[in-house]
Amino acid sequence: MKKEANKVPFDGPIQIAKIDSENSSKIIWDRELIKNIFCAKEIANLTVAIISIAGAYRQGKSFLLNFFIMFLRALKENYIYVPSSEWKDFDWLYDDQVIKGFEYKAGTDRVTTGIWMWGEPIVVPARNGKLMAIVLLDTQGAFDMVATTNESKNIFALSTGLSSVQIYNVSKMFQEDQMQHLALFAQCGQAIKQQEENRVVKSKGRQSSIVKKKFQKLLIVIRDHQNDEQYSLGKTGGTMLIEDALKEQNNGISNPEAILVRKYIKENFETIEGFNLPHPGFDVSIQTRRFDGAVSKIEKQFKEFAKKLVVDTMLFAMLEPKSVDGVPITCDFMPLLFEQFVSGCENQDKIRGFCDALENIEHSQICTTAATNSMEYYLKEMKLACTNRISSDEQLNDISKKAMDKFLEETQDVSERNHHIRTPFLFLSFGIDAYDTFALIRDFKKPSEMSEHLEKKVLPEFTKARIHLSRELNRKLGVTRAMEIIERKREDISRRESLPPPFTEDRITLRTRCDSI
Repeated sequence: MKKEANKVPFDGPIQIAKIDSENSSKIIWDRELIKNIFCAKEIANLTVAIISIAGAYRQGKSFLLNFFIMFLRALKENYIYVPSSEWKDFDWLYDDQVIKGFEYKAGTDRVTTGIWMWGEPIVVPARNGKLMAIVLLDTQGAFDMVATTNESKNIFALSTGLSSVQIYNVSKMFQEDQMQHLALFAQCGQAIKQQEENRVVKSKGRQSSIVKKKFQKLLIVIRDHQNDEQYSLGKTGGTMLIEDALKEQNNGISNPEAILVRKYIKENFETIEGFNLPHPGFDVSIQTRRFDGAVSKIEKQFKEFAKKLVVDTMLFAMLEPKSVDGVPITCDFMPLLFEQFVSGCENQDKIRGFCDALENIEHSQICTTAATNSMEYYLKEMKLACTNRISSDEQLNDISKKAMDKFLEETQDVSERNHHIRTPFLFLSFGIDAYDTFALIRDFKKPSEMSEHLEKKVLPEFTKARIHLSRELNRKLGVTRAMEIIERKREDISRRESLPPPFTEDRITLRTRCDSI
């Protein structure tokens, strides 16, 4: 009996990663759970925005993230009537409500351990009219009395690598030690940037499509902000505060390392903003042990700016979903993202590990996009060839060759070290489509008109490719994911181009036979 997939509740948190209690360098994550969540048919092809919050422990991260949950709950119930253009005027926070979501409480004991996600991704309409998924991540507090420095760095690294918006929650002011926590990402991004610049030089100046900033938005939220005379509450004052803190000159900074950290942070995050939040009020902070979550007990000014923070962050997330190499990813890319960043965090040389993870992810994305584009070209040309009388086998071979050349051209930036990533995509896209050719001819032509070349050569080649894949499945990076994506993309293209259904009875039989080899 097939094991039933884990059910993920919409209205509740679920732990997706944690640090091994016996080895702080090892991250334990549920691969099957992540796959079940993000590869579900309803959301697999949707772009995704990932909003994560990190920072020191006992500073109200979970409490703040719960405002995002309340907004998304209200949006899910009313989104048909509330387009994103009206979010700023959307009234979603009421005094008779209770703050619920991720667990929070006062005291010195940590509450959140590892990384937690709020239920399943929440689907909302994006500004382009399409649907997109929103993911909220809550992380354990850094540098408490229990966690080691290595454990805190690993959680923060994984959070930043996964997110499209990384909220960095700090108390009262943005200090030098808090800035140092960002050094890993700054150094990592700078190392990759240097590698890619060297690659451009070696390729005689040819512009590389992957020399880009490696991380997306860093939003530094200053809690209990007090200096509102110099830096006003909200986004404008907060961003001004952060810009001043990151200035390399005129800041009285003489430490070369501190100057470099500032420089690298600015060079490797696409967007850096700040947001100053006021104190939430006496009832929430001093008497939090008795705070029952009632919105009415929270200071009006805090609620006003918390709403602005949530809406502003959500509007940005809708415009800038999670991307790799500047290309928005879909939910079904998330398992690979997890796998690579976990591997990078576990590497003893974290900068080297993160560099490798980012490069592998980017090159896999390049191959995925290239395989989809070349396959789309292939199927479109084959449709024309099949609806018209086929003049020769050479015509079919030429279509296949041009599609292959298209793929190779689009993946020329994949480094020699990662050439193994290209191989499974080649076999997948063209090995699978070899049988599609056979199916197309069969459905568009009478059997007597079928090319001998297709029947006696193409089909065996397809079988050979499937045998190769079955052997490579557990060795090559991205093969399992590539198979799922390409099959799904091929189905989408077939429907759009009015091609025969891809999964005929014969095809299923053949796939089963090949997979069992």
